[in-house]
Amino acid sequence: MKKPIRKKAIECFKDEFRHFSKNIDYSNISLKNIDSLFMSVNKLVGDSENRTKTTKQINIYTLNYDVIVETVLQKSGFLVNVISSSNLENHNKFFNLIGYNSEIQTFIPTYLVSKIHGDIYNPILPGGDKYNQALMANKFEVLFQMKAKLSRFNSVLFLIGYSGHDEHINRILRDCVTCGLTIYWFKYSNNDVIPSDLEGKVFVIDNENKLDTTLVCGKMIDQLWDKSLEE
Repeated sequence: MKKPIRKKAIECFKDEFRHFSKNIDYSNISLKNIDSLFMSVNKLVGDSENRTKTTKQINIYTLNYDVIVETVLQKSGFLVNVISSSNLENHNKFFNLIGYNSEIQTFIPTYLVSKIHGDIYNPILPGGDKYNQALMANKFEVLFQMKAKLSRFNSVLFLIGYSGHDEHINRILRDCVTCGLTIYWFKYSNNDVIPSDLEGKVFVIDNENKLDTTLVCGKMIDQLWDKSLEE
C-alpha cells in the first residue's frame, strides 16, 4: 500500500475506533465478567501476605487498542496505571510503581496495564511489518518490561482471549516459561491449538461449553482462594 493511502486508511481507522470507544456499553455482561475477574484478583492479592511490595503489582498485558480494561478498573476504584508506546516517555516511571497505604502501613494492589500493540494514538496494525514495528524503540521497551516481569521468580500468567498467533509474544512466553513462569491458558474453544513450542509447558483449561473465558478464570481464582483458606 502506498504511503499516502496507508496514512489515510490509518487515520480513518483511528476515527472509527475513537467513535467505537465512546459508545462502549459497560453494562454488557462480558464487561461485567471482566469486572468480576478483577474483583477476584484484587481480593486474592490484597489478602495475601504483605512481605514484599512486588507481590502487590498486578500486570495486565493486552494486545487490544481500546480502553476497556483500564476503564473497568477505574470504575471499580482500583489503582491503575497504563503504559503504551504513545505515553512511555512520560509514564515509564509507572513500570515499578506500587501503591502504599501509609495509615495502615501496607502495600495495596496496583494494576499496570501494558498495551503491547500500542493504543489508538500509536497502534501496531496487522500486516507483514507488524513484527518489525513491535521492535521499534518505545514499543520494544514495553515488550522488554513484559519479559522482565514474567521472568521473575514464581510469576504466574493467565492467558485469556489469546489466539497464540503472535510470534513475538510466543517467543517471550517460551523464554519466560524456561525461567519458571507458570501459564494457565484458557481456551475459548477446545478446537484452539496451543503453539507447538509451548505445548506441554502450560496448564490448559478446556472450555467444553464455550463459556466466557473471563468468567471461567474468575471462578477458578475464587475456588483456589477459598480452598487455600480452608487449608
